[in-house]
Amino acid sequence: MTIQEIRQYQNNFEVWHSAYKNMTFLAHQHTEVELIRVRSGTSNITVNNQEFSLNEGDLLLCQSGSIHFSDSLGAKNVLEFMLFNPALVQSRAAPLQLTTQHYTAEKLAKCGMLYATEKLFSEISLELNQKDSFYEKVVQNTLKTYLYKLQRHFPVALSDAVLSVKNSPFISEALSYMEAHLSEELTLEEVSASVNIESGYFSRVFKKYVGLNFVKYRNLLRIDTAIKMLQETDKSISDIAFDCGFQNIRTFNRVFAQYTQRSPMEFRNDPELICPVNLHPHKKSSVSIEVVGDSPVVKLDN
Repeated sequence: MTIQEIRQYQNNFEVWHSAYKNMTFLAHQHTEVELIRVRSGTSNITVNNQEFSLNEGDLLLCQSGSIHFSDSLGAKNVLEFMLFNPALVQSRAAPLQLTTQHYTAEKLAKCGMLYATEKLFSEISLELNQKDSFYEKVVQNTLKTYLYKLQRHFPVALSDAVLSVKNSPFISEALSYMEAHLSEELTLEEVSASVNIESGYFSRVFKKYVGLNFVKYRNLLRIDTAIKMLQETDKSISDIAFDCGFQNIRTFNRVFAQYTQRSPMEFRNDPELICPVNLHPHKKSSVSIEVVGDSPVVKLDN
C-alpha cells in the first residue's frame, strides 16, 4: 500500500488545475503526472531526494509516483499546479518520457516555450471551467501538443532526470502506515518495523525523502488531521486530541501551538484558518481559493 492523493474528477476526465498563494506542503505522491509553474515568487520543491529551487516562470515536471514536498514556508509566491493521467498523452508510436525535470524560465524563453507554458495553464484552466462541447478533447490535445514540443526542445537524458523511488520503496509504505494508525503511539521503531527496516537506517532515509525528521512529520500529520476535525466535526477538543494520537490534552495544546501559533479553539471558531503546512496540497481549501467547477483558482485581490 502506498500513500496517494486520489482525486475525484468531474466526468471521469483526469485533468485538474489549481493555483495557490504561499504554498508549502508535506511529502506525498500520486499516480498522476504533475506540472508545477511558478507564476510569481520562488519555491523550493524536493522530488525523490533531489531539491529544486524554482523562480518566477520556472516549470517543474514531476513524474507519476514520485514523493515530493515543498519547504517554502514563509515564501511569497503563487504556484500553479496541473495534474493529469499520463495515459491521456501517451502514444505507442511516439512515447513521451515523462520524467521529473526542471525547466527554468530562461531555458523556456530561449526555445520559445515560455509563453507557450503560460498559455497552456490559462487555456486548460478556461476549458475546465467552461466545459464547452468537446472540452475534454481540446484539453487532451492541448496538453499532448505542449508536451511533445517540450520534449522536442528538451530531449530527456537519463543523467538529467530524477528517477522514481526504486531504492527506498518503503518510504511510501511507511507514510501510509502512519496515516492508517494515526490514533496510536506511532514510534519510530514501530513504523520502521512495519516496513521491515532497521530503525537507524529508516530514520536517515525518511528525513532525506520526506524533508522532516520522523517526529516533526508525525506531529504535522496529527495537527493537520486535528484541524480538519475541529472545523468539520462537533467532537470535543479532548476527543480530537486522543483520536489524533496525543496522550493528553496538555501535550496536544502545546504541540498544536508550536506548529500553528494558535489554539485549537481558534481553529474551531474560524473555519477559514488553515495549517501553515498542508498535507494534501491538491485537496486544499481556504479563504484564498475560489472553486469554479473542478478548478480552484487564487483570488489575487486580497
